[in-house]
Amino acid sequence: MAGAFAEVTLALDSIHAALLLPTEAVVPKLNEQVVYQIRNGKVSEVSVKTGVRLPRLLQIEQGLADGDTIMVSGLLQAKVGQPVLPGKETSIQLLDK
Repeated sequence: MAGAFAEVTLALDSIHAALLLPTEAVVPKLNEQVVYQIRNGKVSEVSVKTGVRLPRLLQIEQGLADGDTIMVSGLLQAKVGQPVLPGKETSIQLLDK
């Protein structure tokens, strides 16, 4: 039919049990990318290996595990060893799609 159109979404691959973080939680450094993890109430810097980038999420291939607590805001003020109190927490689960 003239003038008709269709939108097609084709999934070519899927990543089983991908660990995803908000893109703003990952801080680029000179030769690496890091996240600020909260361990025992203190800030620690963890180097991560990233994978697939989505519009608002970034896959973490190495460096973190499901259930780790990371900082998403206040990253510029974060210092390693600084004590922190968790505020509003959001859990990003392993996505199995």
